[in-house]
Amino acid sequence: MPKGCLKMKSVELAEIQATVARKFSITTDQMLSRTRNQAVIFACQIAMYIARMHTTKSLPEIAASFNKTHAAVLYGITTIKKCLEEEPNLASTVSGILEELEAIESKRRDEVKFNETRQRFGDVATKLQAALALKDVFIQVVSSEQSGKFTKVTAKMSRSDIKWLIENKITISKEIGSDSIRVVESDDGIVSIEVGLPFERWKDLSYHDVMFDVFYGSGKTETADMPLPVIFGKMSNGEIVTRDLARLSHLLIGGLSGSGKSVFLNSLICSLVQNHSPEQVRFVLMDPKRVEFGIYAKLPHLYSSIVHEPEQGVSTLKDVEAEMDRRLDFFRLKGWRNIADFYRANAEARMPYLVVVVDELSDFIVGSEGAFESTATRIAAIGRSAGVHLVIATSRPDAKIASGSLKANIPGRLAFRVCQKVDSRTLLDEYGAEDLLGRGDALLKDCKGAVVRLQVPYIRDEAVKRIVESAIVRYPGRQIAVGITSATAEKEDHESMYARALNLVHTTRRSSISWLQRQLNIGYKDAAHVMSLLEERGIIGPANDKGSREILIEDNRRGE
Repeated sequence: MPKGCLKMKSVELAEIQATVARKFSITTDQMLSRTRNQAVIFACQIAMYIARMHTTKSLPEIAASFNKTHAAVLYGITTIKKCLEEEPNLASTVSGILEELEAIESKRRDEVKFNETRQRFGDVATKLQAALALKDVFIQVVSSEQSGKFTKVTAKMSRSDIKWLIENKITISKEIGSDSIRVVESDDGIVSIEVGLPFERWKDLSYHDVMFDVFYGSGKTETADMPLPVIFGKMSNGEIVTRDLARLSHLLIGGLSGSGKSVFLNSLICSLVQNHSPEQVRFVLMDPKRVEFGIYAKLPHLYSSIVHEPEQGVSTLKDVEAEMDRRLDFFRLKGWRNIADFYRANAEARMPYLVVVVDELSDFIVGSEGAFESTATRIAAIGRSAGVHLVIATSRPDAKIASGSLKANIPGRLAFRVCQKVDSRTLLDEYGAEDLLGRGDALLKDCKGAVVRLQVPYIRDEAVKRIVESAIVRYPGRQIAVGITSATAEKEDHESMYARALNLVHTTRRSSISWLQRQLNIGYKDAAHVMSLLEERGIIGPANDKGSREILIEDNRRGE
């Protein structure tokens, strides 16, 4: 008996040997000889031994005890099938064993496939493939790319399997130890499965590494012709995503608190400050939280002081709107269509781009009774031609805050992690942002309509401070040749405004600073001064706890 054979009763062994001998037309002595392929004998012995239930061992255990090879299992399957063709009476004995041998071979093929996947695409793709195989969902991995916070696995799947994965992505993500899975389906059966890495394996993207690459390295030629190049981040394939804000027009940013909005705004401001003088770009910074943009208070690139209050925000935005109108009137007289035509005709002239950065839109929308939204919507509609661009961030990307009329004129969208699908649809017009990981993980939708996932660069407060201090040293007291005209430069005198306000208060029985701003088309300071005059002269009472004021004049009284 060959070495390694199981101890069996002589009758059983003789039966096995006789069956194999008949099949191969050889003698028993030849069969037991070392010169014959013992894989056939071992496979048949395994099959018969288990079929007659002489052991409680599983087939893999017996195969291991025989030191079976892949060839042995294949020979066993082939031999039993051929024996069944010639000896049908053996069917009841070996049919179940044939299934077990085929199961072993199927498992071996899966292991080979997983090993190949692991070698080519890494552990994440292997775990995903194995977890889906247990659910009878099979994928063919095409490629795998890893970024700082997720691994993008590109695979081929059937439509039904893609649908199943989308419905059960939370379950699969837990089974493979991932925080989330995002599935992006294409029309050709190729699906991108973005698997979030565990928190401890997250890697932040350094702003300085990306910035040097874009502006001084391989990306320099791409951004050289961009008036306002902005670094958005890096994709999973290592490609750095940059866009020209002048061409993008405006940008709407949304996401939960702590998801990376303010960090991105800092990197946007710093990238423009480092590569542009105050004659090339100016900022209007609106920070209702009062703590995000304080570091830029002395930045020479500021158009106005940093805005904190909603009323002040409306006034400043109207100043920007007036400057926009002034520029457009100037372009019309010269026959130019936009600021690009201005620079082509005046190579040495200086008319800075205006970038309005709003860190929390909801505070200004709620606190201004619609005045902020209407002004912002008009700037979004026609501001691009005048070189005025809005960058608006909000943690409440719902329809009440980011209205349809405002979104319609803002083609650029950057979505960080949101809490529900409807917020993602409000921002991007499609789902997906609810599956992001946070901390700079974002989806960008530009004017082309394509959505790409990327990691936003992280910049520390110390680095922002150094960039601001460097700008202060480089641009001390710079003035702009083509000036910026304030909206209230040619304002009426206060008495004239008071007379108009008195008539409005008498006829409408309403009074508030923001309301006067809208009705009289004046700035915040003038409206506040007129309100003080109305109170001093007994037309209105002092503000109560809710901020409202009592109208003291009678309906039939004109008052002073």
